[in-house]
Amino acid sequence: MKIAIANWTAQRIGGVETYLEQVIPALQRSGHDVSFWCEQDDPAGDRTDIAGLESTLRCSVSAHGLAEALDTLKHWAPDVIFGHGLVEPERELALLSLAPAVFFGHGYYGTCITGSKTVSVPDLRPCHRQFGSMCLLHFYPKRCGGLNPLTALREYRRQAARLANLRGYHTIVTFSEHMRREYLNHGFLEERVLRLPPVDPMQNDPATPQPLQENVATGLDAEGRRWRLAFIGRVDRLKGCAVLIQALQLVRSMVT
Repeated sequence: MKIAIANWTAQRIGGVETYLEQVIPALQRSGHDVSFWCEQDDPAGDRTDIAGLESTLRCSVSAHGLAEALDTLKHWAPDVIFGHGLVEPERELALLSLAPAVFFGHGYYGTCITGSKTVSVPDLRPCHRQFGSMCLLHFYPKRCGGLNPLTALREYRRQAARLANLRGYHTIVTFSEHMRREYLNHGFLEERVLRLPPVDPMQNDPATPQPLQENVATGLDAEGRRWRLAFIGRVDRLKGCAVLIQALQLVRSMVT
């Protein structure tokens, strides 16, 4: 099968690109032909390319222009497009005309103005509202995001267009039941929104010491010493550091 992976960038920026670094070689090992289509392919600072792209057909809007990038992919004739989110909805809509497509819902793509799905007033909490025009009315009273009304309107229009594009995908897949319910709440049919099992990068990895895998549940390392937990990521209020700290006592009680 010829699979065209579409993502806004070819650089290793965050979790989406880390996921793609595992998926691309796995698809190739399974005998699939893989190409990569993106909007941005220019190096940014010290960012490196997504690993595995050196062996794929690679086309980008920044390097070739939109028309040529689309034409290149059209002539490659993919059997399916595996989408992970673009910046500009018009480009995504153009891609959807080339082949059947599957979208991976990594976050609140098309269902929230800011993409955070969070309100700050009266306190910080998740938002369960269905995306629509009422979001604009609640944006400032609930302090959903910044204070620039032009930015809020621009991002509302972008997310509304993304949500419309999502209805053109054959299937939406997620890693969590929460994200699956998010898209069901926006009117997608149950048979079109699927939850995939998580990817375990240590599974069947001969480089992973077996005692590490066997002792995860005990809270001890191979020498019987207590584990030390480290948080790696952007430290902001939505990344869960506070939840981790609050959960440590519970975690400790489970492994003692």
